[in-house]
Amino acid sequence: MVVCACGGFDSDGENSGTNESGAAPAREGRAGGRDPRGDAPLALASSVTRHEDITREKANSGWNYLVHGVDTLDLGVSVVWGLNWSTLLERLITGKAAAAGKSAVQWDKVDGEESWITASGKPPMYRFHLRTQIGEVFIAKSGSPGRSPNVYVSLWALAIWQIGIHGCIAKLGRMIRKLGGRILKLIPSRCDLCLDLRIEGGLSLDFLNSHIVAHSRKTHLYRDGDRLETFYLGDSHSAVQLRLYNKGLKVRQDLTWMVFREVWKTSDLNDIWRIEFQLRRPFLHERGVNSVGDLFSKLGSIWAFLTEDWCSLRLPGDSNTTRRPIQEDWKLVQACGARFGRVGELQRCTGPFERPTPEWHQAHIGGCATSYGAARGFDTWEETLQDLCRALNRRRSAIEYEQDIKTKKVKMGRMGLQLKDTYPEGWDEV
Repeated sequence: MVVCACGGFDSDGENSGTNESGAAPAREGRAGGRDPRGDAPLALASSVTRHEDITREKANSGWNYLVHGVDTLDLGVSVVWGLNWSTLLERLITGKAAAAGKSAVQWDKVDGEESWITASGKPPMYRFHLRTQIGEVFIAKSGSPGRSPNVYVSLWALAIWQIGIHGCIAKLGRMIRKLGGRILKLIPSRCDLCLDLRIEGGLSLDFLNSHIVAHSRKTHLYRDGDRLETFYLGDSHSAVQLRLYNKGLKVRQDLTWMVFREVWKTSDLNDIWRIEFQLRRPFLHERGVNSVGDLFSKLGSIWAFLTEDWCSLRLPGDSNTTRRPIQEDWKLVQACGARFGRVGELQRCTGPFERPTPEWHQAHIGGCATSYGAARGFDTWEETLQDLCRALNRRRSAIEYEQDIKTKKVKMGRMGLQLKDTYPEGWDEV
């Protein structure tokens, strides 16, 4: 089993018990600060137990790091289905009709793995719904993408943990190719980042209410009597939502504890809590995450922003939240940014423009090249490329083209980046 910054598990987890709402203290400034230890090993810190005086830190308790990762990933996928789209569409319509009145029926098999089709879809855009080994795949009734992706994929959390996001994308690419399609673009639509910790004594509502400083004031919680089980910060439909919950309890309830014994490298499920940020498309777009490569290159910076600027735990006692010291255990959480990746400034993209990806340029160039070959009267792709290269080299010298490439790299902010920085490992399989 692979456990890394591109793995994760579980995105639902509504716990039974008392359902309450409230408000968190308003944010008056930066919600936290960078761990002065920098990239030093993450050390233990102090905590407050459920029945302890919330104004004092208990020096002998601690928060222990277990694992971090991408917990959920939804992708908008632009696919060109090609000449056999009418045949595929007929198969989808037939399968959807056969699934009426049933949970799902077997539909296809890729690499020896079955896929199933349901009678439902994802309104209003996606009419067809497939269940595969890597997740839910929703397909629109369109042979090519328009202004929006014509395929939507929600990766199974278990699949992400087991084979990683790279492995899931590679499998998705093989499935699309087998069905006769070609992926042009992948856009992250939702991403949940998580950190699992062993917190001795757990978390209490009093502790959170007295320490939390955040952008959002809206809270929602579930508890069993006096025992807190899940604490939400932010609206469920907002661009960012934080969830703190008893993950050890959750895996017992949904019978995934056997998986997590391997993930956490422990059979003791007591006092294991998850810190999870749900990020929707508006936030990702605002922070310039318009491809899977963008997401991987910014994970560390995103985590730092969320745990320093968007939300933090601070010691109570000062009405000015900007002057409150960071709670020691939260420094462990903030320092996890370096585990996700390189931490830098997370810039805000205020304009609506999304720069075309390399995949878009590939598709555009391919379309122009075929038109060029037809206009020149060629019958083969090889003839077309050879003639086109000769024509381009006659127009300008290689030095002139290279100068333009360097200028555009500077404008795109890609100066110094290599291919491995732009694409995650395994991307070429798609």
